[in-house]
Amino acid sequence: MKKLLVILMSLIMVLSMAVPVMAAEKAYVIDEADKITLASEAELNAQAKDFADKTGVDLVFMDTTGDQLPSSLMDTLKADYADDAVIMIHNIDNNKVATQAYGKADKILDDDALDELFEVYNAADTYKKGAADYFALAEKKLIASGEFKDTEGSEDFTDLAPEITEPVDETLPTQEQTVPDHRLKDRLVDDADLLTKDQEKRILEQLDAMSEEKQMDVAICFTDSFDQPTVVQAADDYFAYNGFGIGEEREGILMYVCMNTRDIYFATQGPNTISSFTVIMISNMVGEVGPYLTLEQYG
Repeated sequence: MKKLLVILMSLIMVLSMAVPVMAAEKAYVIDEADKITLASEAELNAQAKDFADKTGVDLVFMDTTGDQLPSSLMDTLKADYADDAVIMIHNIDNNKVATQAYGKADKILDDDALDELFEVYNAADTYKKGAADYFALAEKKLIASGEFKDTEGSEDFTDLAPEITEPVDETLPTQEQTVPDHRLKDRLVDDADLLTKDQEKRILEQLDAMSEEKQMDVAICFTDSFDQPTVVQAADDYFAYNGFGIGEEREGILMYVCMNTRDIYFATQGPNTISSFTVIMISNMVGEVGPYLTLEQYG
């Protein structure tokens, strides 16, 4: 047990030295409810960024959870975006959607137009498609007004807005679903019963303090088995479905260890975390833990 505890403490020291090295770009899609794949999120962000670069109008989509009504979150979220903006927020838990236009967009998009944006979002069969169709329709309506030109101020690009897309299968359906509350699990879970209560308490306190300081969740899970086909899927699912990740980009790193299969995997999420923990660094951390698991040296 002492050897394993030393390894854990060494890992915590390595993690504590990792610092973010990248500034996150403005996010036009805030997927707090984890309903959109990373690839789809990147595609939507690129679509909205291109429109913002051409017009100065920020189109924003947010899915979230909890008790708050979307309308109560609107002004706080708006502070991070341009004066001219359109924002849609969907709370998955209470299944409420709010859509608001600001600046010039507010003069163009009346209540009927905002209702149309909701309807095209609601008609989609995936969250990704709903957000894409909302972006596309908002673009068409704003461009058709003639108020917005390209960055050089010369070209009216009315015909450049994307068409509303066909359904895609890679994202979850847009009907109301049950999603996890924030942080259902502690940052240290010892389901394999390797640590004493005092050790668990001390390590958890360090993980909590480090996570708050670095603004990235640092978590460890020991388990005896998993149901998914691979440890990669098991670790990624554990991170996603148990409320981990700090901020809009859900920054965090999880060390996931399965004792029966001797699998070790580090799941990382968020651009700052991923850039901070290189492949070589993670390989070294696995190398520190692996021999002790292989030799069953826990005592």
